[in-house]
Amino acid sequence: MAEVDRRLEGLDAGGDMDHDENITELCGFKAATGETRTLSEGRTDDSLRNAALFQAMSDVAAIANSAASQRAKLTRTSFKEYIASRLKNSGHTAMSSPIVFVVVHALTKEQVTENIQLVLDEGATGVFLVNHDFDYPEMLPIVRQVRGQFPNIFLGVNFHTLNGADAFPILGRLSREGIKIDAYWADNACIEHDRADQPQATAINQVRQSSGWDGLYFGGTAFKNPKNHAKLCKPVPPEHFKDVAAYASPYMDVVTTSGAESGVAPNMDKVLQMRAGCGETPLCLGSGVSAENIKSFVDNVDCFFVATSIQKDNHYIDRTKLRELLQAVQV
Repeated sequence: MAEVDRRLEGLDAGGDMDHDENITELCGFKAATGETRTLSEGRTDDSLRNAALFQAMSDVAAIANSAASQRAKLTRTSFKEYIASRLKNSGHTAMSSPIVFVVVHALTKEQVTENIQLVLDEGATGVFLVNHDFDYPEMLPIVRQVRGQFPNIFLGVNFHTLNGADAFPILGRLSREGIKIDAYWADNACIEHDRADQPQATAINQVRQSSGWDGLYFGGTAFKNPKNHAKLCKPVPPEHFKDVAAYASPYMDVVTTSGAESGVAPNMDKVLQMRAGCGETPLCLGSGVSAENIKSFVDNVDCFFVATSIQKDNHYIDRTKLRELLQAVQV
């Protein structure tokens, strides 16, 4: 793990290592790009087949990425229509209004599978996987298995502390493997509350456009960071909540905010200010949502991440608590 940390630090620091090759090595991707460049008469049929398959998946990813770049910006209405259409095509009976995503803290393949089956049984909109217990390369085998086992579920991921500039190339490589990730949630979308121009968010958007990934981007804005982690959101003064939401809206599909820490909901004034700043851009609430308070937010919030209030413990969802939350919002 120390070696992985060292290599990741090199990537974050913008070192002289080739970014794409190091993602391949660290994250267990098939190094088919190298095979494509070195094909010769001595290669086996399997090598030729693998290279051709990789090229085909790369072409598909490029087409999807091009289509995504031309997609009209989602509004509150079109976002809900998009999710409803996605769920209809999945064949699963799931809630599309309001939109409720269950956050699963990944630990093992078996643990994640058990939680996802429960979510499917109870009819939540979909699942986001988060890697709080290990570095993100260790979650990729879990992601691959989940998508293989549940090919139609709405599946999002959060690589903890990784912003889009680091995550989108990884998602693009997964796409070229045929692993569809519907959405990425970044803890920190790198939006600055005190300036209208956003150089970091602009750079992240450029990476997204060239990544080959066509999913939805949920960008953490004025998001919880109780331990002042250097890679997470910086504090935003309350008088700037409206401004920071307005600045964030052009750079993401869904502006994503929270209370002060996990399990704590934001006060209604923050929600109203963020709603005003977002305009017609969808707004997601990512902490403190429970059966007792979710209905108070539904007029101003377009979707919810739920975790703490529905857990047995940090790694398992409580079926009864999830059912109560979903029932409460439908009453």
